[in-house]
Amino acid sequence: MAGAPLHEAKHCACHIVDQLGPADRAAIVAFDSEVELLAPLTAAFEKAALRAAIDGIGEAGCTNLHGGWRAGADELAGKLGAAGIHRVVLLSDGCANEGETALEVISGQCRDLARAGVSTSTYGLGNNFNEDLMLAMARAGRGNAYYGDTAADLAEPFAAEFELLTNLCARGLELKVNAPDVVGVRLRNDYEPVAEGARAWKLPDLAYAAEAWAVVEFDRPVGTIGALDVAGAGGSTGASPAVA
Repeated sequence: MAGAPLHEAKHCACHIVDQLGPADRAAIVAFDSEVELLAPLTAAFEKAALRAAIDGIGEAGCTNLHGGWRAGADELAGKLGAAGIHRVVLLSDGCANEGETALEVISGQCRDLARAGVSTSTYGLGNNFNEDLMLAMARAGRGNAYYGDTAADLAEPFAAEFELLTNLCARGLELKVNAPDVVGVRLRNDYEPVAEGARAWKLPDLAYAAEAWAVVEFDRPVGTIGALDVAGAGGSTGASPAVA
């Protein structure tokens, strides 16, 4: 990253630091072909030190995106707070071309870290970042994915994300569907299943006055209509959608 994109990225990172409250903590990681932890997890009231770490980032070439993300995630995972929200905010203007680059491998690690309590949001800057990879990381990491041409384009998403994080009232939500085994159940949303065949999915965290929605499709075999009605399982023949 160099020139205007680097300037914009540093502006975005400083904006994030500026939004942190006195009880928050932040770490700064820079990555090109190498990965460097510029500031370990630091109390946000030391904003001058965090900004200085960002200001010291210089121009470089290759993009070890996975290495940079992993360093930040590991820094958080090793210092989890009892009741805090732990999120990696990954900002990049380019495609992963150094280190691990496989989408399935990287998104799988995002999923594993999310289960351990470290979520991931991705911010693509400019027109050359790998959109498929950044989206996959955010989805698997139970975070959000955004993109913009400049730091100004990302100002509103940054603000929305911080508002969400500071107003969360429900975490670890799950949608569970109880139905007879002969009834097919399909979730139309892109939510992660709790377990294979469990008919349960992980819902997004909720902020005050927010909502989560899911579309579930039930498929009841025609020959079982009477038996299921007697057992108290209502519904209509064939596939029918329901909203929860």
